Amino acid sequence: MMKVIDDRYDAEGKPYLVFKVYQEPNDEAVYGYLISKSEYDEEGHLNFVKTEMGVPVETAFIEALKKGAAFGQDFDYHYLWIQDLDSLFPPEKRPDITGIFTDDPLQQAS
Repeated sequence: MMKVIDDRYDAEGKPYLVFKVYQEPNDEAVYGYLISKSEYDEEGHLNFVKTEMGVPVETAFIEALKKGAAFGQDFDYHYLWIQDLDSLFPPEKRPDITGIFTDDPLQQAS
């Protein structure tokens, strides 16, 4: 199961996945996408996108949690950092995630 964090330092140096929240110019809709982080960018992390861009933030958030949990099983990721620089998706606006996880990580990603 993924633990949602709002500050990457809450991962305490352990690997984490990043859910980026954004808004396109001239568009009121809020979107999100999942990036996995390993250990090789400018901050020592390898980046690669795991979900499509242009997906409404609530839908993308649930998808990111499910895919992240399945991915995390294999690669020891247990944190999902919500990178929301403009506060477009604060905790009180996030959907309830209770019950979305199963014991089977392959089911979680579907």
